[in-house]
Amino acid sequence: KLANDCIAARLDMVSITLDVNDNPNRIFESLNYTGLTLDAADLIRNYLFMNIRDSTKQDAAYDKHWFPMEEKLGRRQESFFWRYLMMDGSLPKEERDVIFDGVRNLIGPNADDDTIVNALKKFHEFSDYYMEIVSPIRHGTSKAISERIIRIVRWGAANAVNSFLLKAISHVHRGDIREDELATVIDMIESFLVRRHMRGYTQAGLRNIFARMLREARFVENEFVESALSVLRKYYWPNDNAFIQAFSWFQLYVPNARYARARLILNTLERSFKSKESPNPNGKDISIEHIMPQNLTREWRDALGPNSVEIHSRLIHTLGNLTLTGYNPEMSDKPFSEKKTILAESNFALNSSIKNLDEWNAETIQRRGRELAERAATIWRRPY
Repeated sequence: KLANDCIAARLDMVSITLDVNDNPNRIFESLNYTGLTLDAADLIRNYLFMNIRDSTKQDAAYDKHWFPMEEKLGRRQESFFWRYLMMDGSLPKEERDVIFDGVRNLIGPNADDDTIVNALKKFHEFSDYYMEIVSPIRHGTSKAISERIIRIVRWGAANAVNSFLLKAISHVHRGDIREDELATVIDMIESFLVRRHMRGYTQAGLRNIFARMLREARFVENEFVESALSVLRKYYWPNDNAFIQAFSWFQLYVPNARYARARLILNTLERSFKSKESPNPNGKDISIEHIMPQNLTREWRDALGPNSVEIHSRLIHTLGNLTLTGYNPEMSDKPFSEKKTILAESNFALNSSIKNLDEWNAETIQRRGRELAERAATIWRRPY
């Protein structure tokens, strides 16, 4: 009886009649008194399920497709729909109304129940692929692809590349392209990013480049790699000479700014030697060591000569002066003769050439930097 009284006395029912051009989702939001603004995923969900007329199909679609997708994506739902819309090579703004309108237009006006259910099924399918990109360690189906995606993220290019990867991974799962073809293309993308970065190019414009790749690449076996490559070739992609010259002098280590990328580069160079005894360069106890220290002591000034300040300023953070070590605190600002003794016991291949040197100066730093840059050119290879 109490429940009946509450329903009869305290529950208000509101019926709103809409005109043809009224937007039910906007009206729904205006009546939302929870204090929480509806996001794009809320609007999309409301739109889809209000337009499935068969209640049985509505319940089944929610349980089978929407709810599992919602649970899996969490707060990534709006980002997922934004990426999904960009797979056609367009560049919609990452705004709630733009994303909602894009999904609504994708489904089309007057869609019947089956059309909407099929759209939900496709969203659910692609949400799995999306998780392989944004959480590759947990959701990736292949170690080779997952590791490559993580590297793209560390280069800070995920915002530009993710929609392309989403589409490509979907075609791998469907058997249209092979996994090794996708791996090759991701390697090309990383080479493109690294080489441009060393020449001072910012990431401005990358979204346009990969939107074009989405439009022009052919996601077909034996055509995918070449068609993707043809797009990258239309933009500046430094050749070996330009890359090696730039990399040798690049300020690779800038405190609190590029440490992660410097670590990624040094780790990659170390792994390229494929030494069976080399320690894990990703280990938590491994750090970047400046052989010529960041603090220019009197001993180091004497060793570097009359131009010590200029040499230090110009070469301190370049590739030739950096290495990996587990003995960073022990070496600190010690003179080269003492650092060399410690590095001589290192299992890192990056240190193998240092132990044979008698002095550490501008010439030896530049020579080592050039040698490592030449090696880097074979790792981040540009196909010709």
